[in-house]
Amino acid sequence: VKTLLANEIRARYLAKLHMVAGEVNSDSLKKGILYYTLTGMAAESMTDVGD
Repeated sequence: VKTLLANEIRARYLAKLHMVAGEVNSDSLKKGILYYTLTGMAAESMTDVGD
């Protein structure tokens, strides 16, 4: 954690990778929809078959 926090630019980028642009509810995430992060990169949720 200290290494991550030492570089503010990298820490902000990592946080943006884990934030969804817009609103996505948990049901949509469970379906494995394609969405975009705040970095502008496309992402897809992954679910376990057992859920």
